[in-house]
Amino acid sequence: MKSIGFKNFRRFEKLDPLQLGDITFFVGGNNAGKSTVVKAMMLLLDNLGARVLYTNADKTFDAPAFRLDANRIHEVHIGTFGRALHKPYSEQKELVIEAEIDNYHFRYVLTGDTESKQANANIAKLEFTNNNNYVQYSFDFINGEAVVKYNTAVLKKFSGEYDRLNPQDVEELQSRMNALQQQRSNILAELKTFEGDAVQLARINANAKVVERQIAQLRKIIDPSDGKFKKEDVEYKCPIQLNKTSNRMNLISELLYDISGRFEERIYISGTDETGNFSINKPQKLTEQEKAFGKMVNNEVLQLSWLRHKYTIEYISAHAASQKVLFSIEDKNDYMASVIREFKQCRINKGDKEYRFITRWMGKGYLNIGLRFEIEPISGEAYTIDITNMNGEVMPLADMGMGSIQMMILLLKLATIIREKRGEGCVVIVEEPEQNIHPQLQSKLTELFAEVNREFGFRFVIETHSEYMIRKSQAMVATGEVEFEKNPFKVFYFPETGAPYDMGYQESGLFEKKFDEGFFDEASRQHVVVIKKARELQ
Repeated sequence: MKSIGFKNFRRFEKLDPLQLGDITFFVGGNNAGKSTVVKAMMLLLDNLGARVLYTNADKTFDAPAFRLDANRIHEVHIGTFGRALHKPYSEQKELVIEAEIDNYHFRYVLTGDTESKQANANIAKLEFTNNNNYVQYSFDFINGEAVVKYNTAVLKKFSGEYDRLNPQDVEELQSRMNALQQQRSNILAELKTFEGDAVQLARINANAKVVERQIAQLRKIIDPSDGKFKKEDVEYKCPIQLNKTSNRMNLISELLYDISGRFEERIYISGTDETGNFSINKPQKLTEQEKAFGKMVNNEVLQLSWLRHKYTIEYISAHAASQKVLFSIEDKNDYMASVIREFKQCRINKGDKEYRFITRWMGKGYLNIGLRFEIEPISGEAYTIDITNMNGEVMPLADMGMGSIQMMILLLKLATIIREKRGEGCVVIVEEPEQNIHPQLQSKLTELFAEVNREFGFRFVIETHSEYMIRKSQAMVATGEVEFEKNPFKVFYFPETGAPYDMGYQESGLFEKKFDEGFFDEASRQHVVVIKKARELQ
């Protein structure tokens, strides 16, 4: 997920889309809206993949439902439409959630009855855009109309007008393209420091033009339609005709299949004629452009199915640590028991990469929990977890401090996600990971998240009140531990009033903007009070 924004949702009347980083920290006071943004992210992703549900809660039209109690990811606890809607209610009583995921932009427009006790809203309009080819899909459920906006150039990919290259050819051409682009970069670097005469300059510029021409030619071979897609200039409109008895998994697939099905050449048998023979209706033959349009929409279904599978959210909650010895396999309400059960179900064994990941981060110089861990089943009904501490003594995790327990939950959960989601675009939301943890180890958590992002490609959104985690990210930028040009960190500060803002890292590690009073300055302010009093007593 690259961005998230909304209108009239809980605390915010309007929140322009926040452009998320690879590791995004949400900081600010209590009730400042951090959890609201997280809940919007989870609701949108949950509903994208949810089975179609219909509602007519406001009695004005029959529409698909947007679930406000979605809990495939986490128990979001939004409740009813009236609770979700920003107060005081606007005259329109309309809630909007939008997000950019990979190369798609999604936008839900929701309405409903503010007095209803149902945990859902009506989807008044659903819009999404494929930013790769600028095809826009809009479904207006109030008026029952679907609109597809596109440029005719995009259809050439699906009409057979362009010869398709086999994967081996594409790989070879792409390798040549990369070499040419590197050559171009070298030429540009040479020009920046050039101190020669006019003849040499002319030679370098001539080489640059040749390379640019070769790059342009390769682009046309790899993708002949490259550069021809413009903003939409054609509209296709049709009524929305959803099959409410369909077994398809989600709303978007159902909507797109409805459109693409109109562009399939089928033979329909409509019964028997007077002689008892079957009556066959042959539809009008489709043009090549109409066939290509149907293929384009069908391909969109496949792309979006892959997107929903690849881009998922995992939630690691706070307040999870408990000093229990036995963790029931059947207890679905105990977060720590669920984490241990999921870890064991992944069959992560000693020697596996994920196991070594945990033991390394448990160890000295990292989180200082211990040397090893062991999870044992008890009669198929429960698990125990033992830690070999730094002195080589084996002890139940329950006998260690709450901070060590909290960190072990985090490591077990991350290892499970690594095993299950490796190579996928997973977003991991972590709620207040600093709880019960020593300040020095809070700083280490920032290093942990940076490593998992770098090694496995997972992105993080972290709700935190930890000054130490934020300071560590600044230090990593300042010392070059992370390259400034590839800085994975972003910090959004949520003030008591107004919209959150990006603090903006500078190359020095300092921020471009300032926090409100009470975050970074609270410890030093109290220290000044103590020093002042000490001087008075001298």
